[in-house]
Order: sequence, then C-alpha cells, then structure tokens
Amino acid sequence: MEGVLKYQAKGWKEVDVKLIGLSLVVNKKGKDEEFANIDMTACASVEKDEDSRKPNSFTIEAEDKNHTFSCTSEEELEEWISILQKAMKGDLDDDDDDDNGKSDSVSLNDFEMLKVIGKGGYGKVQLVRYKKNGEVYAMKSMSKSGLAEEGLISRTMDERKALLSIQHPFIVSAKFAFQTTSKVFLVTDYVPGGELFTRMRSERKFSLDRIRFYSAMLVSAIGYLHSSGLVHRDLKPDNVLIDKDGYLRLTDFGFVKIGMQSSSYTTTFCGTPDYIAPEIVSGQAYTKNVDWWSLGVLIYEMAYGKPPFFNQNTNLLYQSIMNDDVQYPEEVDPDLMDLISKLLTKIPEERIGAGFKDSAALEEHPFFESVDFDKLDNKEYEMEWKPQIKDDLDVSQFDVKFTREAPMMTPDSVQISSSVQQQFEGFTFENDI
Repeated sequence: MEGVLKYQAKGWKEVDVKLIGLSLVVNKKGKDEEFANIDMTACASVEKDEDSRKPNSFTIEAEDKNHTFSCTSEEELEEWISILQKAMKGDLDDDDDDDNGKSDSVSLNDFEMLKVIGKGGYGKVQLVRYKKNGEVYAMKSMSKSGLAEEGLISRTMDERKALLSIQHPFIVSAKFAFQTTSKVFLVTDYVPGGELFTRMRSERKFSLDRIRFYSAMLVSAIGYLHSSGLVHRDLKPDNVLIDKDGYLRLTDFGFVKIGMQSSSYTTTFCGTPDYIAPEIVSGQAYTKNVDWWSLGVLIYEMAYGKPPFFNQNTNLLYQSIMNDDVQYPEEVDPDLMDLISKLLTKIPEERIGAGFKDSAALEEHPFFESVDFDKLDNKEYEMEWKPQIKDDLDVSQFDVKFTREAPMMTPDSVQISSSVQQQFEGFTFENDI
C-alpha cells in the first residue's frame, strides 16, 4: 500500500508513504529522499489519534519515537490503520505487501511463527511455516544492533553466504535470507531430532557402530566444506543436529571462514575452548586442519563420555590442549584409538586429513573399512537410533525452556544508523526449493 499523507514534523508536511514488506518508508513528496523508515514489527501500537489537531490522524508508537500522519478521509484512515496493524503482527495478506516492488520477494510476512526452538545472544531460532508451500523451516533472527555492537556483521554475511551455497546431505542449508529495518533472518532446514549434545548428555557414550557412522557422516560433511573453500571452526555436539531418520546435520556457521584453499592460512582466534586446536591456542596461523582436530575431540567424547582435555579453568584447559597426551581407557578398539590419535596430533602438518587428500585420508582409515561412503551419502543405511517424531511440527527433542515460550518477534528498540544498514546490503536472497 502507498499514498500521499501529511506527516507531523515541526508542522505538517506532505510525504510519500509506502509499505514495503513490513517496513513503512516515508519519503519527502516527489523526491527519492528517505524521511523515515519504520520497522512495523518493532512498533508497540498503531491507533487513531483523537488528540491531533488534524482530522483523520493516526499515530505509530515506534521504537525510536511516535510518528503521526493525517489522511484525506476517514475511509483512508481506517485502511491505513488496518494494514499497519497487520504489519505489526507480521500478518499481511499477499496483496497488501509490496516488498520492494517484487511480489515474489520473501519477507517476514511469508512465514507463520509456530514454536521457539533456540535462543542466542543476538536473537532466537523459531519453527516457522512458509505460507506459499506449507513447508516448515527453522528461522534464525538476529538483531542488527547486537551484531554491530559486537563487530559480527561480516561474520553474519559470511554465514549467510556459506549456508546459501551448501548442498550436502549432512549439512543444514539455507532456503531464504532477508531483513527488516532492525533484524536479519536466515531460514534453514528444520532438523527435528535436536542436538547431538542432548543425546550425548542423555546416553553418555555410544556403541562402536554408532560412533563409526556418526564420525563417517561428519568426515563427509567436513570434506565437502573443505572442497568448497570453507572451514567450519566450531565443530562440537551443540552444532550437530539429528534428522528424523537418525542421520546427522552439521549446522551453525557463525565462525565459518570462506575462501580457504588447501594451502590457505588464517589467524582469527575463535571456536569453543574444549574443541580448539593447539595451533589456534598458541596464536599460530592455521589451516583447514583445525576442523579435523575438533572432530577428534568429538569422536573421543562420543566413545568415552568425556572430552580428552578438560578443565573448568580455561587457561589450564588451553595448557592441557597444548601439552598433555591423550589418555585412553584400558579396553578400547584399536582402530578407533588409532583414528583419534591421528586426529589429535598436535603438529598440524602430521594430522590425518592434512594436505591435498583431506577427507579421503580419513575415509581410507581402517576404522571406516565397513562403511560405503556412497551408500552413506545416499542415506541407504538404517541408523541405530531414530528420534520419536510424531509430525513435522514436533519440537519434543528441543529444550522446553525454549519451546514453552510464545513464538513472536521481539522488538529491537535501538535505532539503526544508515552506515550500519549499508553493511547489510545484498543480504536478501531466495534459494531454489
């Protein structure tokens, strides 16, 4: 919807007003000069203003200030209030939403929010239904102001780029990326079996065959990433999901490094302490080999119910990673121990997976002798454990502290500067589905 209204700002001025997606854009009349850009999902109310000196007025209680407009008739007033109240709830009809002039461009209005399934420092993850095809997805929303304050905009753009490019059976991929004035959104596959971390906490350790197949899936996934110039840098049980058939899906690319070839080095200190490779701890430049170290830690944890290096004091933990040898229980499968030992080699160049062979070196290891990786990638094996999922909307495998929350979009009260907004240019994208 669009039109010419009068806007109260040191007097009354005629302005061009247009609802684009879920944002109300106000320009000086006849000029391509933005006067205001109001994220309707972050507004508290849209009400008729009985106190205004102008007839047929309404006021939007926005996150930065109140905005008052005057219409030419009572009918126009009622129409604007009705549509803007729908926009506040993310509940526009397709005919109401112009969305940058592209009727097929994705926006928050295209999704029905169903359940909260996770939360982080800068936003949350919700189960949503895409209205155009009825499919359910996971939608991650992130506050632009929070990302800007922590210097995470470039990482978020890299995460978006990686997720939209990935096509692999054991990795979550993104279907849509879009934004409002105050938030960015990544819509990905919904993986209903919950986190591998939850299973490990519940069962403590797994059978040898289960470790073999889980490890093989992660070898396949990491090898694919490396061949695509991507290094995950945060492999841990919390970032591995389980699908309805019991197969794993690697997720969370918040620390991904793009453009990494087999000989490339980088230096950013990142990751989760228990899973960080010694070369990162020591501040050395490092390669894709850091992912293989993290896999070694994860396999050890699946086998023995605890990480190979542990200390509640992070500095002492880092010293252990740098200096201590891995300890194994007396009864251990020799092939499994050999694989873990070669993954947890402290010299990166000597670690299995180093060099041009990458994941192929692991696939050839005796521990995976019984695994046909082509059959595995085609999901032709029957998994030992499958989640009990009753339907597509089942969130029983996720933490109740999230799922009991009412699904909604939390307003962000911080004004976003134009310089920050420019850094999110090009974020919106719709993948083939």
